[in-house]
Amino acid sequence: MINLGERIRRDWNAPKNERVQSACGDAKLVVEFVARYFHSAEVSAVMRTALRQDNDFVEAFEMIHGTVDEFGGCLAAIGQAGHETNLVETLEKLADDLRQWLEEAVSAFVAVVDSRAVGQQRLATDRSNALRVATDVRSELSARRFVHQAERALGETRRVRDQTMELAGEFSAGKSSLHYDSYARSEFKTANRLRSAVVALLLGTALAVVALNIWLEELSLGAELLRLSVTIPIAVLAGYLVRESSKHRATAIWARELAIAMHTITTYIQPLDEAGVELRRVLGLRAFGSGADRVAASGDLGLYDDLADAVSKAEGILHRVNELLERRSKP
Repeated sequence: MINLGERIRRDWNAPKNERVQSACGDAKLVVEFVARYFHSAEVSAVMRTALRQDNDFVEAFEMIHGTVDEFGGCLAAIGQAGHETNLVETLEKLADDLRQWLEEAVSAFVAVVDSRAVGQQRLATDRSNALRVATDVRSELSARRFVHQAERALGETRRVRDQTMELAGEFSAGKSSLHYDSYARSEFKTANRLRSAVVALLLGTALAVVALNIWLEELSLGAELLRLSVTIPIAVLAGYLVRESSKHRATAIWARELAIAMHTITTYIQPLDEAGVELRRVLGLRAFGSGADRVAASGDLGLYDDLADAVSKAEGILHRVNELLERRSKP
């Protein structure tokens, strides 16, 4: 047991893992009691003889000895395998066993000391010194018991907090998924309506051209102007609607992909630990960031610019038509 205390002071004086540090504190308390029992003048030879003859104390002491050996082996295994193993949990259970057996040993210790000193005035000093050892150990045990209770309460609080945050995250992700799914459906409907309007405009333009060709048989500048005045605005509007339809469809696809990601993110990242946290952060930036990954149309022209461009093209067409008419009018 003394060797374990030396190992803890040498190799485990300040372990990084708080759970290992707490367990080592319990083991050091046991080692301290054993050292004061065997190697100090506080427990006289008379009292030690009486203690060795008490079955309860001997049984508790033997259990402490066996548990200390297991504790030392587990501590050595943690030193080789690292703190991120199930061995830490085993070490904590062994520390709990050490505290339990130490409490029983101290109770038996006090009972034997009181019994041996009954009616023995000459043993009053021996009794007082021995009971001081028991009082000190009991005070330390009581303090460590409160510490462990506080640590368990804190751990339970953190566990409940993590579960609550996880449930809140799942609920929030589910609600956001429904929102983006609804938004995607709305954008798809808008895109389909615009596409239908384009089809109708193109069909109307074609019918208008056919009708004008039948109605205006002779080729003249006025006839061409009439045809252009009908077809160009419709064509410009159709082009604009096609572009708007494409933007709405791209936005719908973006929203649908985001809805699927939010719906499945919790299940997907659960086994990924730190990588899962990073994926959740990236998804959050995608959903609530500047929207840079969204298919934007910042370079798209508006209807006014489309019309201006179409008018410029129409002027060129009219110029060519006018030249054609002049050539035909010459003999």
